[in-house]
Amino acid sequence: MTIGHTEERMMALAQSALAATNDGRVNWTSVDDTATAFKADQIAGSVLIESVDRDGVFPYSLSVFDSGGRKVESLKTGWYVSETDFEDDREAFEWNDLFKALYEAARGHALNIDTVINSLINDFDIPF
Repeated sequence: MTIGHTEERMMALAQSALAATNDGRVNWTSVDDTATAFKADQIAGSVLIESVDRDGVFPYSLSVFDSGGRKVESLKTGWYVSETDFEDDREAFEWNDLFKALYEAARGHALNIDTVINSLINDFDIPF
């Protein structure tokens, strides 16, 4: 399928945010107690990646906010609707895997998952 300008820009933003996250150049924070929405504040605004259903899995949504906190754009994962609308005929949006990867990276950073797991592994390795 052909994607539009907005979708291309949101994918570029997600790719940049993912690369910055993987390089340790961005700070993600958990937005609420559900730990299913994560925000990265930057000078020009902020980015929010979240599990739409608040269950920690698909579907995901990427939202962009300006420096004043106003939502200026958002894009959700999903599928193109086919003429038959059979699940086997549906094609996933091009950004689905990218948003999932960004969500997982943001979650890992915000919740400090690797550090917690590594510390627990070390704790269990200490003899009593």
